[in-house]
Amino acid sequence: MKSKDADITAILMEKIAIYAEKFKNFDPRIIEGCALCYKHSPLYRKHIASSSFGKSMGWRLTYHWTQNPERYDDLKMIGPLDLGLFSVRIDAILGNTRLTDFVEQAKQLPIFTSYIRATQSFILNLIVNKDIRWLTYETYPSSMELLDLCKYYSPTFREITEKGKGDGWELIKIWSNNPEGITALRFIFPLDIAIYCVRLDSIIYHKDLTEFTDRIKANKHFLVLPMEVMKFVCQIQNEWGIS
Repeated sequence: MKSKDADITAILMEKIAIYAEKFKNFDPRIIEGCALCYKHSPLYRKHIASSSFGKSMGWRLTYHWTQNPERYDDLKMIGPLDLGLFSVRIDAILGNTRLTDFVEQAKQLPIFTSYIRATQSFILNLIVNKDIRWLTYETYPSSMELLDLCKYYSPTFREITEKGKGDGWELIKIWSNNPEGITALRFIFPLDIAIYCVRLDSIIYHKDLTEFTDRIKANKHFLVLPMEVMKFVCQIQNEWGIS
C-alpha cells in the first residue's frame, strides 16, 4: 500500500509541478488531499492524466468572478483540490465510487479543513476587492437554460442527467456531523455539479471555454454559485464554533 501511495504522490507531484509553474498559487500540502481524490475517483484520474492538465484549469469559467486570480493567495489551498472533490462527488452520483470510504479517510486529513477556510477567505476577498458584489436574491431553482448549456458542453454532465442517482451530498460529512443542516449550495443542485463538469471536461477533452463563458455573461444564476459557496463555508464554520 505504501508503495502504491508513493507512486500516486509521484504522479501528482510531476503533474502539479506544471500547474504550479503556470499558476504560481500552489501549496504542496494539498497533495495529500489530491492523492485521496485520485485513489477514489476515476474521473479525477482521467483529469490528471490529460495533457491539458496544468496548462489550463478551466479558470476562464470563473473570470466572471475575477480576471485577476493572481491577487488571491488563498487559491494556493484550493486548486486543483476543488476539482478533485467535485470529481469524487460526480463519480459517486454515477455509481463509480463509494463516498462512505472517501469521507472516513478525508476526515483524517487536515488539508480538508484548510480548504474550507481558504475558500471562505478567497470569496470574502473577492467581495472586499469588488471583483464580485454580494448578491441578495430570492431562493430559486437553477436556470434550465444554463443547465442545458452545460449539458451541451459537457459529456460528463449529460451522463449525470441520463443515469446519475442522488446528489452526492454525503461528501459534506467530511466537515459536518449534520449534513441536512447545511442548506447552502443544496438548493442550486445540480448547477454546482454542472459547472464543475464543464470545467473538468474542458481539461480532459481540451475544450476552449471562450464561447461558453460569452454565452453565460448575462445569466445571473451563474453568480449565485460563489454566493452559495460563501454561505456554505460559513455554515460549516458556524457548526465548528468559528465565526
